[in-house]
Amino acid sequence: MAFSDVEDVLGLPLPPSARNHLPHWYGYEGTALGRAIRDAGWRASGVNLTAERVTFVRAVDWPQAAAAKPARGNCSSDTWIERGQQLARAMR
Repeated sequence: MAFSDVEDVLGLPLPPSARNHLPHWYGYEGTALGRAIRDAGWRASGVNLTAERVTFVRAVDWPQAAAAKPARGNCSSDTWIERGQQLARAMR
């Protein structure tokens, strides 16, 4: 999936650093994008920053990801969590 397609589904642009740093896609702690993806039951796989493409696969450890409390408290985190859920619905 192209980064632009992800942005279309989310309805907002990706953080600029998501185009330059892999941890935004694979991480959980400290990255709202990674949390949103994992909390929605997916994980990023084969992120290509140069081609701006990502593949999402169902998270094997979904029960652990779902049990983890997502970081909340600011509008940005809440928005990313909601957008991650939108992304998950679009990938079904």
